[in-house]
Amino acid sequence: MPSGSQPLPGPLSKAVADLLSSNIASGGFRQGTIARAAGLSASQLSRCLSGQKVFTLDQLDAVCQALGVSISDIVGHADQLSRQRIVPANVIEAQFGAAPPADLAAVARKRDRESGEDIDGP
Repeated sequence: MPSGSQPLPGPLSKAVADLLSSNIASGGFRQGTIARAAGLSASQLSRCLSGQKVFTLDQLDAVCQALGVSISDIVGHADQLSRQRIVPANVIEAQFGAAPPADLAAVARKRDRESGEDIDGP
């Protein structure tokens, strides 16, 4: 990654942002109020919540504290949500420069080291 560039938000980061946005809305908070309490600018928080930027751990911790939620609860729940999502092949190709195998079941098959043939069974 070139110097100064930011990582693109992945499924976990997006799920964290969605959960925080929901907590802000359901709690009747304003983004600006949470941003100030967390030591961020309103635009920094907005970019993180919209998926344009990734939270640092310190930023995430500060936002969670401002909302009165546990960082481990947010990350744990986001992890569960992000693992349920299916990433389309075109997104994988765009991020990694290669398409996933056409037959994903073939990837999971065991192969004999010598013959290279599929092995039946667990």
